[in-house]
Amino acid sequence: MTRLTACVASVFLFVLSVPAVSLGDDAADIEKTISDTAKALTEFPRTRDRKAVLSVYTKDYAGIQDGELETLVRTGAWLVDLEEELKLGKPIEIAAQVRNLKVHSAGAFSWATYDYEFRVDEAGHVVQEDSGMCTSILRKEGTAWLIQHEHCSIPKRK
Repeated sequence: MTRLTACVASVFLFVLSVPAVSLGDDAADIEKTISDTAKALTEFPRTRDRKAVLSVYTKDYAGIQDGELETLVRTGAWLVDLEEELKLGKPIEIAAQVRNLKVHSAGAFSWATYDYEFRVDEAGHVVQEDSGMCTSILRKEGTAWLIQHEHCSIPKRK
């Protein structure tokens, strides 16, 4: 066995052993961060609270949504555009749901995998509908778990 293989194997075994030790109470906080994201998006047409949506992300957030780059700036701009449409009186509703959430942690980092459903209705008509799978990488900042990276995709239809 080469030194590199031995080193990689040691790190891998260490990472496997850490979740059982460190997850503890953090699991509920990590689940809450993911769930709060869906809740803030669902409530946005009523509350127009951009901070509630954006506050679950790190400042250096970068994500991939079906092959498209997402950043905190792009997400903020999307919310501003949505808020403008709401101010014009457009009857927009959002439904965001998370299911099958599984959390793993290693020290100050964690990752969560989950299924999501996202739908935007305007005047009772569906204008956007997605469902798929996500993996989020979270970083602990102070006492909060924040999303640093997210990769979501829709399964290809056969």
